[in-house]
Amino acid sequence: MTTEPTEHDHDDEDSRSGISKAAELHSAELLEFGLTVDQVVHRYGDVCQSVTELSTEQNLTIATDKFRILNRCLDNAIASAVASFGQERQLLVDGETKSLYENLKAICTERRRLVDMSIQSFAPIKAGIVGAGGATAILLAHVLEELRSLDDCAVFYPRGMPNRNQSPYK
Repeated sequence: MTTEPTEHDHDDEDSRSGISKAAELHSAELLEFGLTVDQVVHRYGDVCQSVTELSTEQNLTIATDKFRILNRCLDNAIASAVASFGQERQLLVDGETKSLYENLKAICTERRRLVDMSIQSFAPIKAGIVGAGGATAILLAHVLEELRSLDDCAVFYPRGMPNRNQSPYK
């Protein structure tokens, strides 16, 4: 037994779609402001409470069917906001992961270059071809300092630890 959709059902779908779109946009904005998904959900709960309090202050009665519609709209908005929030958050995490990967790749490339330079500049010093106080030794010292500073900029210090400007080696 199937029933034909009514005009009311079509209006209901249109309003749900509009509510969903608005909730998706709103949740993206709230994510940009740094809110958590829990805070987003509570904001929609606050809307329901505000409507109830306002109707009480104004001595207005909200019909049960109207209140159910409000709750259904808020439920749809919450569902859309949470789904959108999760998708937006994942996009941010994916972007941060890609950025961290690119930074790590660049650091590894630079580290390899500096280690190669260290080995190449140390070889003639070790063989006695050049002196320990000459330009090659100065280059080696400079490369080793760069290598150490590369470690400093590669470390992500948690709160309470030295920052990037404070080398743990000093």
